[in-house]
Amino acid sequence: PYTRYERVELPNGDPLSASTYLDAVQREVARALLGESARTDPKTQYAILWRSYYGQAWVDFDEANTLARACGVELDSGLQALTRGKAALIAKDKAKMRLRGHDERGHLPELGLPDGAQPAPLIDVLHRLLWLMDNDQGKISDLLATMPDKYLLRLTAQALGGKALAAEPTPGAVRDERTDEQRAIDSLLAAWRRVVEEGKLL
Repeated sequence: PYTRYERVELPNGDPLSASTYLDAVQREVARALLGESARTDPKTQYAILWRSYYGQAWVDFDEANTLARACGVELDSGLQALTRGKAALIAKDKAKMRLRGHDERGHLPELGLPDGAQPAPLIDVLHRLLWLMDNDQGKISDLLATMPDKYLLRLTAQALGGKALAAEPTPGAVRDERTDEQRAIDSLLAAWRRVVEEGKLL
């Protein structure tokens, strides 16, 4: 529809560029695909959509960046870029990108903790929690004490534990190979009430 018109305007009369229009369309598509997971933070939405689309595959920068724009996050520029720092969510190798798993990030003590008044992204909390389940259960209660919305955390785990996360997405494949992260999520969800809601060790 955009190309049918010589000029498209915002409600205030300013012109609407084609790139702004496409970004808005992509955001709406992402929200529709996420369903209830659209209630999570943008970084977590990005992780959920990435795993759903690409599994553990390496992806070209342009494709990864298009998804980042749809979620409203910065992939590779700015202080909050997903490729920056020890706790980077995205691994970068030249022009290729890959979503990092809990086994690569969860050992960092600051991962999943609030940043001042800002709650931590749910993907960070989940990755830290999955790592602590296997390595240091005594610290789980401290992590969860900072977690205001355990329902959305569970929703995130369920979304990331889905079938679409085979190591290399292969449409029409008969076999569904569970990744290490999926298996860790399965264990967490099976023990959810005891570990998350009651704060007991396994």
